[in-house]
Amino acid sequence: MNSLSYLSLIGVSWTLYFVLHSAVASMGMKRWATGAAPWLARYYRLLFNIFALLLLLPLGWLSLQWGG
Repeated sequence: MNSLSYLSLIGVSWTLYFVLHSAVASMGMKRWATGAAPWLARYYRLLFNIFALLLLLPLGWLSLQWGG
């Protein structure tokens, strides 16, 4: 894969991460999730942070592999 393709993959991946992160962080998503599973209300922030961290791991790896 050439540098431009790899850099494009990194850019698209980060953009998708930011969109997904914002969607999950929204109050609408929190209301929907806690309405569907009331026990989530207490743990939503913790689960959100774990989710965000797990999504960051492959993005960090991908970015480090580029070495740019």
